[in-house]
Amino acid sequence: RLLSQMCLENPRVMACVAGICIGAVLGYGIYYHYSVYQKHSGLYVGFQKYAELFSWLNKQTPKDSVVLVREKVERLDRLIPAFTHNNVYVSTYRFTLIPNPQERFRHNYKTFLVMKDVSPKKITAYLESHDEEVRTYLGSNWYTMLDQNYFGKIKDEQLENNLDIINNEYAAFYNNLEKELARYRLDYVVTEEELPKNISQRIPSFRKIYEINGISVYKR
Repeated sequence: RLLSQMCLENPRVMACVAGICIGAVLGYGIYYHYSVYQKHSGLYVGFQKYAELFSWLNKQTPKDSVVLVREKVERLDRLIPAFTHNNVYVSTYRFTLIPNPQERFRHNYKTFLVMKDVSPKKITAYLESHDEEVRTYLGSNWYTMLDQNYFGKIKDEQLENNLDIINNEYAAFYNNLEKELARYRLDYVVTEEELPKNISQRIPSFRKIYEINGISVYKR
């Protein structure tokens, strides 16, 4: 109350208090943004290696071409639709109007697994040991897809059905990869390293046409 009375009685005091408050807010804002920059600068500097790839895709590929990405960490799958005129073949973003989305979700996840070189002999063990990944690609509701430690185990019959189907179908999908990939439009494969021989042999119609910063592009 004393400070309020002093501000009312002396405009200079009011101006000084206002200046201190504004300075504190600006100082905190600068400190906060700088700390965030310091924390994530390495990540965004790493993104710069993709710039030449994006430029090449925009100049050398038709608009709305479809790209299948093989990478260790999901980045290009999210960045390609943002920085190029291309679409991606597989994505964890699953808002859709297609008639049978569950079939496409399973198809996408099986494609992802093959690109990770998960063999049919190991598929059951892999699915059991990658619970979070499975829920991200196949969960049918937000509770299933989000943190199970917070929400607890919630029964998802659609997810369980998808897992049963993948277990039964994966070997055939793996062994007939090129035919399975052709079920949906696919124009290019982008990989952060050379395609493993056992994968490239099963998609023989794709040939490498471009390489930059350790990233290779294959075209049908």
